[in-house]
Amino acid sequence: MRLRIFTQLQTIDQQLAALVRERDEVLGKFAERDRLRGLREARRNLATTLKHERATSSDLQWELEDVELRLRTVEESERDGPSDPLAARELMVLRERAAQLEEQVLRQFERIAEIEQLLGEQEQTIEGQAHAWTEQEPLLQAQIERLGQALEARQGQRQQVAAQLQPSALELYDDLQRRHRGTALAPIRNRQCGACRARLPAAVFDLLATPDPLVRCPRCGRVLYMSEPDASPAA
Repeated sequence: MRLRIFTQLQTIDQQLAALVRERDEVLGKFAERDRLRGLREARRNLATTLKHERATSSDLQWELEDVELRLRTVEESERDGPSDPLAARELMVLRERAAQLEEQVLRQFERIAEIEQLLGEQEQTIEGQAHAWTEQEPLLQAQIERLGQALEARQGQRQQVAAQLQPSALELYDDLQRRHRGTALAPIRNRQCGACRARLPAAVFDLLATPDPLVRCPRCGRVLYMSEPDASPAA
C-alpha cells in the first residue's frame, strides 16, 4: 500500500518537475519583451541626445554668424580708414575664432549624422522585433495559462495521494525526494539497487515479501521495489 502510494507520488512529482521546467522555458522567452523595452529606452535616450546635439549645433552656427558679421564689419572699417593696430589684433582674433567655430560646426554635423543613422537602425530593429513579439506574446501567454492549470491540477492530485500516507511515511518520502533529487524509489535489478548498484542481501527480499513492505537500500537509503520477474532470490 505505502509502496504503491510512494510510486504514485514519485510519478506525480516527476510530472510536476517536467511542467515546472517547461514553464520556466516559456517564461525565459519573455526576456524578449524585456530586450524590446531596453531597445525602446535606448532609442529614447538616443533621441534625447540627438535633440541636445542639434541644439548645440544651432548655438555654434549662431555664434559663427555673429563672429563672421563682426569680422566683415572690422574688415570694411580697415579698408575704408587708416590702419589701426587694435583693429588688426581684433581681425586676427576673429579669424581664428571663425576658423575654430567652422571646424566645430562641421564636427557637430558629422556627430548629428552618426546619431541619425544609429537612430534609424534602431527604429528598424525595434519595428522588426515588435512585430515578432506581437505575434509571439499571445501564444506564450496561452502556454503559461495552460501550464499553470496543469500544475494546479497535478498539485491537487498530489495532495490527495499524499493524504493517504501517515505523516511519518510522507516525511520519509519527501526527505528522500530532496536528498536524491526526485528519485525516492529505486528498482531492483539483478539483485542490486537500480540507483546506487549496491548488492542486496537476502534479507531485503524476505522483507519485500511481507505485507505492505517499505524496504530501503542499505547503501543509498532509497525505497526499493521489484522491477523484474527474476529479481527475487532463487529458491
